Amino acid sequence: LINSINNHYGNIQEVIIQNFIPKPNTLMKNYPPAPASELIWTIAMARKLLDPSISIQVPPNLNNSLIDDLLVSGINDFGGISPLTIDHVNPESPWPEITQLNKHCIKSDQILLKRSTVYPDFINSDKIFLNKDIKSKILKNINGSGYIKEDSWIPGITEDLPTPFIQSEASHSIQQAVTSIENNIDVENCLIQLFNARDKAFNYLRGYADEIKKHLHGDKISFVVNRNINYTNVCMYSCSFCAFSKSTGSQSLRGKPYNISFEEIQRRVLEAESRGATEVCLQGGIHPKFSGNHYLQILKKIREISNSIHIHAFSPLEIKHGAESLGLQIEDFLLMLKKAGLNSLPGTAAEILDDEIRNIICPDKLNSNEWTNVITKAHNAGLGSTATIMFGHIESYKHLARHLIKIKDIQNHTNGFNEFVPLPFVANEAPMFLRGQSRSGPSFRESVLMHSISRILFNESIRNIQGSWVKMGYSGLSYLLDSGINDIGGLLMNESITSSAGAIHGQELDLNRIKEYIELKDLRLVQRNTSYKEISMDYNELLDNLSIPIFDLDNTYNLDAIR
Repeated sequence: LINSINNHYGNIQEVIIQNFIPKPNTLMKNYPPAPASELIWTIAMARKLLDPSISIQVPPNLNNSLIDDLLVSGINDFGGISPLTIDHVNPESPWPEITQLNKHCIKSDQILLKRSTVYPDFINSDKIFLNKDIKSKILKNINGSGYIKEDSWIPGITEDLPTPFIQSEASHSIQQAVTSIENNIDVENCLIQLFNARDKAFNYLRGYADEIKKHLHGDKISFVVNRNINYTNVCMYSCSFCAFSKSTGSQSLRGKPYNISFEEIQRRVLEAESRGATEVCLQGGIHPKFSGNHYLQILKKIREISNSIHIHAFSPLEIKHGAESLGLQIEDFLLMLKKAGLNSLPGTAAEILDDEIRNIICPDKLNSNEWTNVITKAHNAGLGSTATIMFGHIESYKHLARHLIKIKDIQNHTNGFNEFVPLPFVANEAPMFLRGQSRSGPSFRESVLMHSISRILFNESIRNIQGSWVKMGYSGLSYLLDSGINDIGGLLMNESITSSAGAIHGQELDLNRIKEYIELKDLRLVQRNTSYKEISMDYNELLDNLSIPIFDLDNTYNLDAIR
């Protein structure tokens, strides 16, 4: 009966199996209690007969002496355990200490996790009704597995790191999953397993990733001196995660709509070069008045004043928009951009390369196949790129796994990715978070694992894994130095997109501060260019160049261009 109801409606979260215990002053006070063997048999049969989506719960306080047997009989939930109130139905049976339950779980190679009232598989299910206010509160408190977030760390905001609580050993199954990934066996499911790693399994993955990094890069940690130029924040798309883009009349989010003139772009490039930059990174919103000619003009204007600066510009979305506006094929437009001076592409606008997620967070944007098509054609045209992922909003671990697999598949065909850059979702000012439609960003555990797991999966295929100091903060970046990364990204000089989302870690990397972290770990800071070629560095001269103040940007926007 329970199964048939669930098969029809799909709305049964759990079945609670409770063994009879006689109580004083009841009509059944003289009846014998349910034998332990019958309880275990009932649980096992329920697990065999019920749909796998239905959880099986058994109250642990009624079976304190049977916890080890329960854990191998088919249950996956202990139900609610209150640290404040007794079980009023069974006051003679106190709640077990959670630390004791956890010890039993460790013994059976299982993990004890906190969940919300709504089981993970039902949080985003369309088969049950969940009040939007309740759902928003749940989303703020869970991680990508759907269980309660294990720390209060917030990307782009928190500087102090959570204290790890190491409980269980790294299981043999985690090591087997790593081996399977390296042998290309059941990769998606094994990656999901790795993203669930905690405790010593978490540290095992960090250490394993760091050994791969040492094999590939020795003691080197690299950086690039660059400048971000976000030339407009006007955008005709309405991605629900983006706090940077503005419509021409939007005043509701932080900042005003702006468009930077060609002359101002030139000035910023020259200023960047005077401070030692080898790269300028240009990205912006999709301005409704821009055509592909505007992107070509940006390149030509930069090349008028500099032949040496590496132009790292235009996401696959900008490339697609530019080509369509001129009625050109993607490959033809890319060749025009390359001829005009483009050197490489930032692999942004990827977010999560799974349309199940993209249809929610950016439904009017290019889909995952379109992104792949543009980036593949760019690689084939001799334009290298970064690869990115933005995670910690509404996706689950299976979506993370699919994204990483897709990136590796592209690399296997084109060898065009120079680096992989994980981007933890900064939620504070993001529209979908403010509307209660997303999580508050990944946990610190998840953020670290993304870097370590990508190092393990990509290994030599994508040799460079970058940590974002803007997203992770200085303490977080220091932690990543032992977790598989070999690069700390660029100095930036200006940073608009993440700061618009509420990040507080600054507009320019404090090179002295991160150098101290690196040297404390017996690592060596090296300067590179965009293509990861090491550059001979006079550190004191570089610091002198970087001490040149940046011109006040407040009066440099050409606002007339957007009216």
